[in-house]
Amino acid sequence: MTTFQTILVPVDGSKLSEQALPLAQRLAKASGARLELVRVHSPASARDVYMEAVAGGAVPVSDATADETGYLDERASEARADGLEVSTSLLEGPVAQAIARRARATADLVVMTTHGRGPFSRLWLGSVADELLRILDRAILLMRPTMEAWATAGGPPYRRILLPLDAWDGNTAAIEAAIMLGSTKTEYVLLHVVDVPVPAVAMPIPMGAAAMPIDALESKVAERLEGIANTLSERGLKVRTRVEFAGSAAQGILDVAESEAPDLIAMATRRPGRIERMLLGSVTDKVVRAAKEPVLVVPARG
Repeated sequence: MTTFQTILVPVDGSKLSEQALPLAQRLAKASGARLELVRVHSPASARDVYMEAVAGGAVPVSDATADETGYLDERASEARADGLEVSTSLLEGPVAQAIARRARATADLVVMTTHGRGPFSRLWLGSVADELLRILDRAILLMRPTMEAWATAGGPPYRRILLPLDAWDGNTAAIEAAIMLGSTKTEYVLLHVVDVPVPAVAMPIPMGAAAMPIDALESKVAERLEGIANTLSERGLKVRTRVEFAGSAAQGILDVAESEAPDLIAMATRRPGRIERMLLGSVTDKVVRAAKEPVLVVPARG
């Protein structure tokens, strides 16, 4: 079974960003991966220059690089004390773009917290995580910035992983990534949510169109899930399937997550086009914003 080789953890000096470290360390320890801690250098702003000049006259603004490097070294030393191989990088440039460049060069998984204030607002996700989801072709494991998430963050082997699947081939990327974070003791729940508009009975059926009965649709979807489940079972994995009907796929996934209480949700996402980069609203976006559990987002390649 393959594993992640390098896990990249972006930190910015805040306690919120550091909440990703315990989870990343446990993932690295369980998979034998190395950690890379990165921080993007923040040059002094015009206001900083002004305030420094006011406070110290002709004394130049101090360079924050040494402090930022020292911060990274401190966090790395703490992780090395746990027996991990850890490196650090101080990056330059726009934050999300700098992280993405480094991840493409060295990592196959990014673990980070999201900064925000509410489950459905744009502020929840945070601008850096938001942009990374759109530009990075690497798996990203996002966790909510709460003390509860910090206290309960656990690494593999996970007890249960929820895998929402749909009818496209990109699902394979999420399945394989989830397996890399699990073990033979992990239960993988394969979920397909049938998106049924509400009220479905009030929607007219176009002339000449044949509507598939709900029970027939459920049977077809269940058969497909069972085929995937059988393939995974042959690999020695514990697999269970669920087919649910909901007014929206995202809400259906969140409802099932509430009842299943997984340790992780793993989802594949299509490579975004121009419109998707500009607008939010995909199923993955909505789940990432509202899920209580960490969410692994895996871009499908190609």
